Amino acid sequence: MSCQHLVEMFYQQVLRLGSRTALKYRKNGMFVDCSWNHYANNVSALSAGLRQQSVKPGDRVAILSENRMEWLISDLAVLSMGGVDVPIPTTSSSEQIAFHLAHSESRVLLVSNQLQVDKVLPILDQVPDLEFVIPFDSIVFPCRDRQMVPWSKLIQQGRGIADFDMQMWRDSCAPLCADDLATIIYTSGTTGEPKGVMLTHGNLFSNAQSMARVAPYCDQDTVLNWLPYSHVYARTVDHYLHVVVGSTLCLCSELDKIGEDLEVLKPTVLTAVPRYFEKVWSAFQPLDQTERNEALREYFGPRMRWLTSGGAPLSGQIAAAFMDAGIPIMEGYGLTETSPVIAFNRLEKFKIGTVGLTLPEVQVRIAGDGEIMTRGPHVMKGYWRNEKATSEAIDVDGWLRTGDVGELDEEGFLTITDRKKDLIVTSTGKNIAPQYIERLLTNSPVIDQACVFGEGRPFLVALIVPDWESLPGNYEMADFIEQDISRKSWLEIMSLYEREVKHAMDVVSHSEKVRKWRLIARPFSLEKGEVTSTMKLRRRKIEDNWKMEIEQLYKS
Repeated sequence: MSCQHLVEMFYQQVLRLGSRTALKYRKNGMFVDCSWNHYANNVSALSAGLRQQSVKPGDRVAILSENRMEWLISDLAVLSMGGVDVPIPTTSSSEQIAFHLAHSESRVLLVSNQLQVDKVLPILDQVPDLEFVIPFDSIVFPCRDRQMVPWSKLIQQGRGIADFDMQMWRDSCAPLCADDLATIIYTSGTTGEPKGVMLTHGNLFSNAQSMARVAPYCDQDTVLNWLPYSHVYARTVDHYLHVVVGSTLCLCSELDKIGEDLEVLKPTVLTAVPRYFEKVWSAFQPLDQTERNEALREYFGPRMRWLTSGGAPLSGQIAAAFMDAGIPIMEGYGLTETSPVIAFNRLEKFKIGTVGLTLPEVQVRIAGDGEIMTRGPHVMKGYWRNEKATSEAIDVDGWLRTGDVGELDEEGFLTITDRKKDLIVTSTGKNIAPQYIERLLTNSPVIDQACVFGEGRPFLVALIVPDWESLPGNYEMADFIEQDISRKSWLEIMSLYEREVKHAMDVVSHSEKVRKWRLIARPFSLEKGEVTSTMKLRRRKIEDNWKMEIEQLYKS
């Protein structure tokens, strides 16, 4: 199927698949089907409605919403008219939303519900470019200087002027080329202020096509999505790949219901992050291997062919265990700046512990200092309104500095060893990769999260979040916080963690060993800025939030 961009591909799939199910989503507690024809009718109507509101090619249109059908329709409608969408995570604070809207100079905000609107109302005076708001649900919007147009009204207006003949809709789309800007995605990042990554139609389409060439997706697949579309990982690997191959995309309503959704939908593919697989693993790890394999297969369902993992390093132990159960996890690697996939393991050719082989048309090399460099049609256009950061990231030959440190083996498999900026240099001059140490710690069944520190210090220390469900004695977080626990039990817990940390450190050199550690009661959270949307640790933010506890470790 010869296409130049995602809008053209969507048009071709609607003609090909028509009445077949494109999407499944919950409505009144039940999953309902949306055909490719119905999907396209809504995209066409919204596109026409936006044009009626004087939205022009190049205008920025922000989307602040959970994953839902309206998000997908909004994205394709904005792209089809040549607009530039700006996704905003729903976990964002009012201040973060203000930054996204103001820095991108967004004219329009598509927003899901009252909860999100209430975060926007206090910051309207900070976003002078914002002209009108389009809520998906019924809301109260007590603001007279900004226009509010309900989603349902805009769709209705669009239906009145849009012709549902697909050829005419195609002709009404803006003329698009590969270098045209499609989206600005602000990096949550592990350090510093967010930067607006500019991805073009060519970036996104080439990456989705390359994934389709190496991953065994087909139009018979049922893909269960729960990762947020505000992050490029789910947006490309679930949303755009679904458009390219013509599969059925199912929207998981919330993470707490993913087990129920797996049982009802019986999907064939699931995209996730390591944090999810760690949670599943902790639930089934206590079983013996035979029972565990059966339980894993039952949990993921009879049709699950394979799983994908990205966004952060996956434990080799978990990958091997899932493989033994007949449910392979194919790990990949990428960045927001690379649309996102750079490398990916294939079912027919993979290595556990690596992030796979590079995608077609993607080049990778390792710089002298170990940094991974990449070049190709997947590399961003640059950072929005930030030429300095763009020139620092991309050299004159088009090579992007990823900020990650890694190795390529003789077969071309890529291994990520650490973040270049995360490397810890101790006061003794030792360079230490903290992610490796943290993975060793979290391999323990009783350790949920761990963050290692030691920059400019004589030795390493760690903050450790217990895995409460795996602790013997049925302790809960509340017991720990309120110190509602006997001294004997406390000593037993500390002795247990002493053994676990010592065991984890047996395989590293003296300078890499965690010498002191502290248990903390709550997990590192997205709300407190301590992790990214894909659960990468934001080490500097954690260090700021737990400064007193870390200092005590060095003083004690």
